[in-house]
Amino acid sequence: MPSKKITQETAERARPGVDKETGKPKDSILWDSGLKGFGLICRKNGETKTWILQREVDGSTARQTIGHFPKMGASEARKEAEALTAKMKEGFNPHAARAADLTLGIGLDKYLAVRVDLAESTRRLYRDNFDRYVANYVHAKGGKALKDTPLYELGKNAARIEELFASVTNEFGKGAANQAAQIVRFVYKHHLKYHDDWPSHPVRFHLHKLKPRKRVIPYDQYEAWAREVTTIENPIRRCGQLFILLSGMRVDATRKMRWEHIDWKRKTLLVPEPKGGELFEFTLPLSTQMITVLERLRIYRQEGWAFGDNPKCNQWCFPSADSESGHIIEFKEQRRDALVNPHALRRTFMTRAADMVPKKHISFLVNHAIEEENTTDDYIVAEMEPLRKSQQTISDYIMSKLAVALTEILGPVHSGTKQTFGKLPSWGRKGKLMAKRRGE
Repeated sequence: MPSKKITQETAERARPGVDKETGKPKDSILWDSGLKGFGLICRKNGETKTWILQREVDGSTARQTIGHFPKMGASEARKEAEALTAKMKEGFNPHAARAADLTLGIGLDKYLAVRVDLAESTRRLYRDNFDRYVANYVHAKGGKALKDTPLYELGKNAARIEELFASVTNEFGKGAANQAAQIVRFVYKHHLKYHDDWPSHPVRFHLHKLKPRKRVIPYDQYEAWAREVTTIENPIRRCGQLFILLSGMRVDATRKMRWEHIDWKRKTLLVPEPKGGELFEFTLPLSTQMITVLERLRIYRQEGWAFGDNPKCNQWCFPSADSESGHIIEFKEQRRDALVNPHALRRTFMTRAADMVPKKHISFLVNHAIEEENTTDDYIVAEMEPLRKSQQTISDYIMSKLAVALTEILGPVHSGTKQTFGKLPSWGRKGKLMAKRRGE
């Protein structure tokens, strides 16, 4: 836009520019003819207008956001710009002041603080990946660790993140490198919303294309899997393996199952906070085999060995005496080759279900979004009885494939005494050490 004295009326009339090649709207700046560097950015969405001041400071261009129109009027914005002009003439650089405060590490803290919708497991994953792959990485030529590097500097020196990406790829693999780059990207883009003058995010390269994971229990190895489950010493963990296979539930939702959410009369399980949060709450119908697993767990609920002296354990269907939360954290049995990880059990459930029940029933049962092919799909409601029939069909089929009786997989009902049951592995941090010593 050409320069002119920006008044309230001028600001109201200001509109985005138009790209000559595509004909689409584009951001444009209306510069003030009286105060050097004072301007109004009109965003291409046609709604956002931002007051800025842009001047040279110590040989480099610095731009500062002053406010947004119409919340801040033209007269008020001009006064702010005049005061900031005086400071910048004396050498004040708003970029340097801002960059010193908002580092990548602080940016992640602030991002997690406002993303109240994120599940605790997702927060833990972001934090663990950041600490492992990103936080202490130092640029090849030296300088600050990335966690202490101002976000604005990363925007100006995007090559640092590409070097990080290459380094993590070489040391940890392609999946870890993608995770590292994604953390930097979403933290930077979150704060970019509040800093109109920042460069675009520094992840300006293509992430690795990863081969989708397709592991399931092989079609001819169901019985071998079931036999291996019977060798797991801890009966609660045996129940967990079988329940995930029969339900197709996500591991996070499974480990957080509470007794109060089970309706024994209707034979349903309420999942109040699945992936995506409480807006995606759903009710899962329970097959007779799933009820049998839960009834066995209900017996263990009364046994002291299942929760020790931890009062938090009693509320959970899958308690763990070693866990601070009171419930099992991981369902992985890493040292058993015949078993698969929990997500592979979920994938197995869906694979087998696809052979016998409607695809939309599978989506409802595993809490996946329905792929709407037409307007009619948007009107389809998940009703319990048809879903229960499909759930029972799937459970019956899976149990027939396992070729091992359900009671044999679950094992005998133990009294909980040390003489009868022996010492249970906890599989927390202490439990892993104990298992290593035992050679498991």
